[in-house]
Amino acid sequence: MSAEAYAVQRKRLVDALVFSKAVQSDPVKRAFLAVPREDFLPAHLKEYAYADDALPLELGQSISQPSTIAHMLELLDVKEGNRVFEVGAGSGYAAALLSRLVGENGMVYAIEFLPFLKKSAEENLKRAGIQNVEVLEGDGSMGLQQFAPFDRIISSAGCPYVPKPWIDQLAEGGIIVAPVGDKFDQHLQVVLKHKGKIVKRDDWPNLYNFVPLRGKFGWK
Repeated sequence: MSAEAYAVQRKRLVDALVFSKAVQSDPVKRAFLAVPREDFLPAHLKEYAYADDALPLELGQSISQPSTIAHMLELLDVKEGNRVFEVGAGSGYAAALLSRLVGENGMVYAIEFLPFLKKSAEENLKRAGIQNVEVLEGDGSMGLQQFAPFDRIISSAGCPYVPKPWIDQLAEGGIIVAPVGDKFDQHLQVVLKHKGKIVKRDDWPNLYNFVPLRGKFGWK
């Protein structure tokens, strides 16, 4: 399929996300229009790039469906210049969207537990010419103390609870968006840090099935 054909499909998907209210803000809309999802998929899945579906990666991992990512990004409310920590880099697609939202003066740190996915995300982002994303390998449940504090933290992995290191590494006025629940069903939880205090709210009624968070504060 040609780049022009993919662009037509991308526009059609974004229009549908706007209609469904998964996308509500201009920055998120522009990010989805700017990032080619097909560039973050294996060759045999590229034709499905603009179906609003989660798609499989290797070893039981997946790339989340666009409407889910869009909803999470709207809850995250990223601003230009923000420092963002993403847990679960996957193929790098969400990090690419975040790179657009933070702009040239912002930075995205994406951590991945699985070495082969870390390498894949790095290669995909480099091929896309994205320079304000750093991909690291490690235990994302521990946060990333060397680059903290973060204005925003987002998890692409299902958590039993929001890990304390994330809360500790969140800047004043910061926001965390993470899927919280059991291994099979999670809801999105939004954590705000205001004047040193933590406020949590649950985003009901939607339930999701993310790959489980691994590491010290994840699923054993």
